[in-house]
Amino acid sequence: MDSPTYQTTPTPPAAQGPQRGIGFGCAIAIGGTVFFIALIAFSLWQGMKRSELIDEFTSPEPTVLAIARLDPPESERVESELATFISALREGKDYEWKLDAAELNHLLAISSPEDFGELKGQLRITEIRDDRIHAEIAFPINRLPWEKGERFLNGEIEILPEIVKKNPILKVTTLRVPNKEVPDWFQEHFSVYNLVERFSMNPDTFDLTRQISELKIEGNELVVKAAPFKVE
Repeated sequence: MDSPTYQTTPTPPAAQGPQRGIGFGCAIAIGGTVFFIALIAFSLWQGMKRSELIDEFTSPEPTVLAIARLDPPESERVESELATFISALREGKDYEWKLDAAELNHLLAISSPEDFGELKGQLRITEIRDDRIHAEIAFPINRLPWEKGERFLNGEIEILPEIVKKNPILKVTTLRVPNKEVPDWFQEHFSVYNLVERFSMNPDTFDLTRQISELKIEGNELVVKAAPFKVE
């Protein structure tokens, strides 16, 4: 008797996912490259549009802001008070110093480049009132690398003096450009500007500036007080 014959069905190969060839990887790479190129192009376009908007309320030439110095003996008195104030900061002594607009302009005029000298020709105090320092400005504006010529922000600002976390700040709270409208986005960007940031963050003067205990307006004067402790 013949043995039964069994037929075996071949086992199908294991199912595999879709094959991703070289073309798929190239598509991802090309897509990523196109995205970054588009992002860079958009950033450049946005920068150029904003630059065009800035040109609408800035000028090709700065306003001439001549700062007058005090005549002797007033100039000698103010410079002597400055030296006394700095000594008080270094020695941890109490000292209150009051300055009007003319005295502030004189100190700006005699400042060295290491102090506030960079603001010469860019800022002039006009008056002190209503808890603010009022000033005229002629600030240079940074341009895009390929743009020719210069632009200057010629206008008026109000400055709020205050102490924030032991850090003296002269904060720009208001910006006006006569006969021109300044966009809100520029106002918001400019409103965080601190006129003394570079000086207060200087390692050589960092400790001294943090010994200024009070910075405020009283009437038509700026009041600056030294704190009663000593820098070691």
